[in-house]
Amino acid sequence: MAITRREFIKSSVGLASAVSLAAVPLYPLVTQAGAKTIKPILMAATGDSPALNARKVIDALGGIEKYVKPGNTVFLKPNSITQLGPEFAVNTNPEVVAEVARLCQKAGASKIIAYAHDDPSSWVENGIGKAIESFGGEIVAANTISMYRQVNLPLGLVLRETMMIEEFLTADVFINLPVAKHHAGAQLTLGIKNYMGINWDRQIMHRTDLDQTIADLATVRKPDLTVMDATRMLLNNGPSGPGTVREEKTIIASEDPVAADAFTATLFKHEPNEIRHIRHASEMGLGVMNLKKMKIKKFQV
Repeated sequence: MAITRREFIKSSVGLASAVSLAAVPLYPLVTQAGAKTIKPILMAATGDSPALNARKVIDALGGIEKYVKPGNTVFLKPNSITQLGPEFAVNTNPEVVAEVARLCQKAGASKIIAYAHDDPSSWVENGIGKAIESFGGEIVAANTISMYRQVNLPLGLVLRETMMIEEFLTADVFINLPVAKHHAGAQLTLGIKNYMGINWDRQIMHRTDLDQTIADLATVRKPDLTVMDATRMLLNNGPSGPGTVREEKTIIASEDPVAADAFTATLFKHEPNEIRHIRHASEMGLGVMNLKKMKIKKFQV
């Protein structure tokens, strides 16, 4: 049964303590009304090399060692839904994925994994599989329900329980690697919407309230880091394309997933609050949507 936003604001802290699966990390950005919010830091690097741009924004946030410790299991979530190459801006650029995997390996990660509820052949053709495997990572198509665990979503307003990939829930580190593109149903698909690729039942989200359930799904676990691929941006016919592509040559990184999505929305000439799931996530306390309340650093590489 859905609850109202007003009810959510009154009860979010109490609900957070009601999660039945202790192994599932809670969302630390959810705070009581009136609590002081720390300005999120967001880095945006623009240059000809997607890999170098990714490295620079991560270094600017404190380096990969800030997030990945020796012996950690790292869960990477690129967007990989078709066989199309990076020139189509449908899947995360493999150069970005490879650089993040390389940095994780260099930091001493014991295991680098990437699971997704998508066509397994796409990983081979679009280059993302090789990008991960080249640095000791493992890719898995999570297309059987036995690979998922049921979780309660006490912070969800519409989606109150779901099935998520087991390794996503238990990995030490979660790095989200979305591509910036248009989406016919949700206007844009960025970082928060990228969670749909690690969820079992996506049809219920489409049948109810897609934008609210996207925000609900993001309450399961906060990414340690979002690295947004805006090397090329798909401007229409998303999410699968092909469509109009604009070269932006930019990589964005932030620990705040809402901030990363909000900033990227402006590259599409949208105000962040025009994208309903970004607005909902902000209203739920999952991050900062207002660019004036962020510390943004842009630099050329």
